[in-house]
Amino acid sequence: MRAFASLVVLTIVTACTPKAPQIEITDPVIIATPTGGAAYFTIHNEGGGDRLLSVETPSIGEASMHETTRDGSITRMRAVEAVDIPAGGDIVFERGGLHVMLMGSTGALQPGKPVQLTISFERSGNMTITAPIKAPDAPVEAM
Repeated sequence: MRAFASLVVLTIVTACTPKAPQIEITDPVIIATPTGGAAYFTIHNEGGGDRLLSVETPSIGEASMHETTRDGSITRMRAVEAVDIPAGGDIVFERGGLHVMLMGSTGALQPGKPVQLTISFERSGNMTITAPIKAPDAPVEAM
C-alpha cells in the first residue's frame, strides 16, 4: 500500500512540475540605421513556457524591445518590458511587429559585420547569438 501511495504522490508531483523550456533562436539579422539599428529573429520553443526579459549587446549603447502596431492609418511603437514565450510556440521579431531597437551606437553599423546579442530569459537564462548586419534597404525576405 505504501508503494502505491508513493507512486500516486510521485505521479501528481511530476504532473504538476512545469516542463522546461527548449529555446532555439533562428534567423537573426540587424538592419543598420544612421544611429543604430533594429534586430530581428525568431524564437522557437519546443518545451514549457518562458519569458524574454532583455536583449543586450556590447556593440551598441542601448538595446530595448519594442512593438509596432497599426490602427487603420496610424502606426504606433511602444516599449515592451518582457515577452511571454508560449509553451510549444514561436515568437517572431520582425519589421512592423516586435523588434529590438539598437540605439546609441558609437559608430555606424557596417553591413556584413556581425554583432553579438545576449538574449535573457526568465527560465532559460542567457543565450548569445551572432546577427549579421544588413543595409537599411535589405529586402524583408533576407530576414
